[in-house]
Amino acid sequence: MKQALDTHYTLNDLVEADTNKVSINNSAANQSGQYDNKDAATDKQVTFTGIGLTGDEAGNYSIATSLSGNVGTIEKKGITATLNDPNGTYVFTKVYDGNNRVTEALGNNYAFGATDIIANDEVSIDANTSGIYTAGKNVGDSKNIQFTGVKLTGSDAGNYLIGNSLSGTVGRITPRKVTAAFVVKNGDGADIFTKIYDGTKTVNQSLGTNYTLSNVVEGEESKIGIATSENGEYSDKNVGDGKTITFGGITLTGDERQNYSIEGTLSGAAGQITPKTLKATLADPNGTYYFTKVYDGTQTVQQALGNHYAFDSGDFISGDENKVSIAANTSGLYSDKTAGDDKVITFSNIKLIGDEAKNYAIADTLSGAVGQVTPKHISATLNDPAGTYVFTKVYNNTITVDQPLGSNYTFGAGNVANGDDVRIAANTSGVYLDQNAGDAKEVGNLKPIEFSSIMLTGTDAGNYTIDSVLSGNVGQITPAIPEHPYFDTLASLTGQQGNLDGAPNGNDGFFVPQLPWYQGPTLLTIINGGIQMPKDILLGSTYDSRTVIVSDGGKIG
Repeated sequence: MKQALDTHYTLNDLVEADTNKVSINNSAANQSGQYDNKDAATDKQVTFTGIGLTGDEAGNYSIATSLSGNVGTIEKKGITATLNDPNGTYVFTKVYDGNNRVTEALGNNYAFGATDIIANDEVSIDANTSGIYTAGKNVGDSKNIQFTGVKLTGSDAGNYLIGNSLSGTVGRITPRKVTAAFVVKNGDGADIFTKIYDGTKTVNQSLGTNYTLSNVVEGEESKIGIATSENGEYSDKNVGDGKTITFGGITLTGDERQNYSIEGTLSGAAGQITPKTLKATLADPNGTYYFTKVYDGTQTVQQALGNHYAFDSGDFISGDENKVSIAANTSGLYSDKTAGDDKVITFSNIKLIGDEAKNYAIADTLSGAVGQVTPKHISATLNDPAGTYVFTKVYNNTITVDQPLGSNYTFGAGNVANGDDVRIAANTSGVYLDQNAGDAKEVGNLKPIEFSSIMLTGTDAGNYTIDSVLSGNVGQITPAIPEHPYFDTLASLTGQQGNLDGAPNGNDGFFVPQLPWYQGPTLLTIINGGIQMPKDILLGSTYDSRTVIVSDGGKIG
């Protein structure tokens, strides 16, 4: 111990007269005392050894060589500590979190004064001690932090004293990084960042409030936002959904902006570019009807679309004019099958092709009154069903065909479209091309007849044309049987001859009237009560001789 015994004792059992003549020898070599241990405390036992007496009467007394008593005090040693800041590395640091709490425990991030701790003593500060940033919650470097409730620990902690708090400008709060994301849809579900293709990458809308911030301290959402940014850009100019857009020059605004950081650009798949709509019209160059056909009973347009259309002026973005077209092999339909001019035709399944086709849209159909269907010219033949002579009459000295045309004709094979209602007017009248009796069937030829002013009728008649005259060798004129009396009696005819010129025969005295079906005069021979007609009697025909029977009444029968 540091103190000498000095006079800090009382001698007992001295003779009263010797009170001042005996004392403990302070100069004794072992006079210094010892505490019973090193620990700080009061009323500690101390022991001085090597005790000896001195004084005039010292020889008359004796004393124990050691002196003990609970009269010692070891006070706790006051010490200090400083917070560590090794080379400005900021042991105590955190990302802004809206409060002033030090996120790290004190740990061993301090140092005691250089001579504060006695060698080999075990003393430390409680590592779990917590601290605060005394200057507040805001971002900054070299911020003062304070740990309070500092307690010493260790086997020798009871021998030391330290202040209740430990402070130092060794703290740092760094900005809290927030992340922005686009709000892609508005309340109606429509895309916010959208535009019609215009050939540029520019985003037409400003960023505005169309974003969300994440990693903001709860309660501070209204105190931080993005300041006005630069214009945004799409990743490219082309049409598409979910396209990447980027806004640059991103900065923060608001009361708490100094406590946050954000990337200078904001990107995300939030953009939309929709196709620019084109309009086209079918070409009709000077009414020349490129889209034309002869009536065929269908609505099919026979020509492919090709390049027979024109886009509306101003529809294309400059430079794209020659990079978009309509697929040339697109097929079309007339509005109906009937013949006519300026008919509406429609091409469907319209598709755009070309390098920039993806950036444009067009209606699925393209229509216009530019079609023409011309009537189909058809032919017909007069019927001669198995040589039955539909058109026949008894010779009457006229060229008129007794029967109307009716249905006694046939259209050419394939002339009339399947299912079409087309007929020739049934009451059309005809004529024979000569008036002499003849039977073409018997000699292998038929009489020519002709129907004129041929007209078509029926619901589909307007889709066809036909020649105005219909003729054919299908007529027959049979000989007429005259009722004029030639001879008086049958008996008087036998072996007689007569001229058929209508004059009386001077030799035989009978009258033979002219028969209308003879060219005459021709000689007849009367044989066995009949008249034998020579060949070449009938008009235009040759017949074998035949016998015409003469009846009793004198009539040729």
